[in-house]
Amino acid sequence: MTESTTSLGRLLLNSYLESLTGQAYRTATVSSRYRCLSSIDKAIGLETVTPQALETLADIRGWSPGTRYQYASVVSLFTAWATREGLIDADPFAGVRKPRQPRYRPRPISLDQFQLLVDRLANPFRAWAMLAAYAGMRREEITKLRWEHLVQTLTGFDLLIPDGKGVKSDSVPAHPEIVKFLSSGPGAGFVFTTRTGEQYTPNHLGEMAAHAFAGVGVPCGLHQLRHLFGTKLYASTHDIYAVRRALRHDSIQSTEVYVQADTTWIREAVCAL
Repeated sequence: MTESTTSLGRLLLNSYLESLTGQAYRTATVSSRYRCLSSIDKAIGLETVTPQALETLADIRGWSPGTRYQYASVVSLFTAWATREGLIDADPFAGVRKPRQPRYRPRPISLDQFQLLVDRLANPFRAWAMLAAYAGMRREEITKLRWEHLVQTLTGFDLLIPDGKGVKSDSVPAHPEIVKFLSSGPGAGFVFTTRTGEQYTPNHLGEMAAHAFAGVGVPCGLHQLRHLFGTKLYASTHDIYAVRRALRHDSIQSTEVYVQADTTWIREAVCAL
């Protein structure tokens, strides 16, 4: 293994990132893949990476099952692209089984914790918490939210979700608290900007939110509030397909990670045996 990025590896990586950008992948996705592939290039070399070399690196660095799955997924997407483009002779990951994806558990905060955020935080942190918990918005979606994304329909207000994951725009019914907040604004322009008038980056906004939440005694991030949204929506509807639609997922499997189902009925049934 080497500890220096090769010139060929840099060229391959730059070409791949340009391809992703040209296909309108989210900035967060491009950045995430860059960090992963850049790390692999420094340790192994993107032009010579193999499943065996990646597994050895994972063992040396003590990667968790989740990290192993993530790196294998990103690298295999990269090598498949490089092969299609004729930049490498053959895809070393073709037909190779990836590490098993860990089964993640839902991790919503409690309603009492959410109420603490609402009661103790000022805007914009309070608004960020409500957008995640009442609309399931991701941090990158919150950074792109505009006042005009609150739209009145024949049945009430909808909240347009800008450039969601997978480069899709969508909408969800707007919670009354969100309607109240967005109705108080100027009606146009970005809702949240820095002191210099620029958009937040998703990482910056997420870090600021987590710091503010911890400051009032609720150590969590925005994503756990998205889990709360999915969990409470399922408790109200018992319709996993409706929750999938509201969370804007492509698969039920993704939605299941966000839904902490009430198992009280299972306990009651077991105790009644």
